[in-house]
Amino acid sequence: MPVVAGILIYVSELAPVGKKMQALRTEVRNGWTDVLPAAGTHDLRTVQAYAAGTEPNLSDDFMMRRAIRVLPVSEASMLEATRQIDGVFRAIEHRVDGERVAHAIKRVWQADSQSEETCIACDFRAGCEGNQARGEDGQPEDRE
Repeated sequence: MPVVAGILIYVSELAPVGKKMQALRTEVRNGWTDVLPAAGTHDLRTVQAYAAGTEPNLSDDFMMRRAIRVLPVSEASMLEATRQIDGVFRAIEHRVDGERVAHAIKRVWQADSQSEETCIACDFRAGCEGNQARGEDGQPEDRE
């Protein structure tokens, strides 16, 4: 039987708190998310009024809509996903080879992520200029 769909579950969306809620508030305010709380709902008011240190009370329906994604799978999408993964692996292998030659991580791995989540996952974020140049909302600050 062929695969026709994949399911992604974003566990952090099932109980968003702290920085996740701050990021959600920013995403909703700027229209950066594809799953918005409906206008005039308790969920929208909760997101807009969120303050650090408080516990949000979002509806199960809203959290589930944000957490569960069903993605169609086709031969073309599998080929594209494989192509992208291969590209990432090639880039990593190239940088690891560069580390062996340069003996300096900062010369090989550029601080070019636009994602706070990527910076959080990085083992070298403490000494990284890119991570240190983020504002309170986790977004890169203008360097002008």
